[in-house]
Amino acid sequence: VMVHGRGARRNEGIRAVPTARRLGMTSLLISYRNDGDAPDAADARYGLGTTEWEDVEAAIRYALDHGARDVVLFGWSMGGAVVLQTVDRSTLAPRVRGVVLTGPVVDWVDVLRHQARLNRIPEAVGLLGQWLLANRAGRFITGLAAPVDLKALDWVARADHVRVPTLILHSEDDEYVPVGPSQDLAERNPDLVRFVRFHQARHTREQNVDPRKWDTTVRGWLRAVLSAPRPGDRRR
Repeated sequence: VMVHGRGARRNEGIRAVPTARRLGMTSLLISYRNDGDAPDAADARYGLGTTEWEDVEAAIRYALDHGARDVVLFGWSMGGAVVLQTVDRSTLAPRVRGVVLTGPVVDWVDVLRHQARLNRIPEAVGLLGQWLLANRAGRFITGLAAPVDLKALDWVARADHVRVPTLILHSEDDEYVPVGPSQDLAERNPDLVRFVRFHQARHTREQNVDPRKWDTTVRGWLRAVLSAPRPGDRRR
């Protein structure tokens, strides 16, 4: 199941389809609320992953209802945040065998701080913006139907909550989503999270700049993950 990033559409996942096909996997490229293809939510605002995960859950259910035994989730940029919320909150998470993230947002606070610095926004104003996002009183300015729980979106702090094998591919010069949190997450949960650094790819262009490295890394990692016994198999 391919989950695109903020401001993109489902065709972003087309680049990963050949890799999935070589592994014998069927691909499902999805849309989610407010992305221009799927229907808008009532507030027409992105939830940074806290609402969009329900649409990924619906996609997983669709795949299972149409013959899939289990699934692998791919996510780009904000799609990575959406995927991480899915495996954390969905009742279908046990059917997810692995997660592949490219240039993902694993800590929205870090991204918001980075964007504030890039746009020369005073630190106090940036902190106010975070407060408005995270508190119900801010909905009159943000337009959000409900506040965004930024702590739930900090996977560096919640590294021990990652329970699905996860591969992160991230370029060191990503100008929108800093690479640091991706590396930190892998260091804090090395048993389940693998981090692979790319160079000169900027934001989510890892496949464009070094397609061979992306493809061989993803296929090699997924072969190992998919050939490992399922948790239920270990008890037999």
